[in-house]
Amino acid sequence: MHTEANVLNVEAQAPESAQSGASGPEGRRVKALLIEDNPGDARLIELMVSEAGGDYFEVEQVQRLKQGLSRLAEGGFGLVLCDLSLPDSHGLETFARLHAQAPQVPIIVLSGLNDTTVAVEAVHQGAQDF
Repeated sequence: MHTEANVLNVEAQAPESAQSGASGPEGRRVKALLIEDNPGDARLIELMVSEAGGDYFEVEQVQRLKQGLSRLAEGGFGLVLCDLSLPDSHGLETFARLHAQAPQVPIIVLSGLNDTTVAVEAVHQGAQDF
């Protein structure tokens, strides 16, 4: 994962329609969808987003790609944070399915893999960052 600055940088790029009138700067918050099956990793990511973005982000977490695709179909998200190793999807296929469903939503891929080749390839295919 990259630094806090990268997480905050996505706020400015999120679609206006995905921002709700909550308590962030100028009354806007970006709804972020976190797709992560490991509870410890999910909690760590939520803490990092909270520390980096304060009131800029509202995070909703699901554990499976199928759940994430369903929530994305409902709309309202300005950002997706997605692990590439999920119980129901793995590797670039995970990113490809998300991107195909919501090409306008920035996607940051999360990978614990030591091989950054997959994450870099996801960026080449349209991911916002890894």
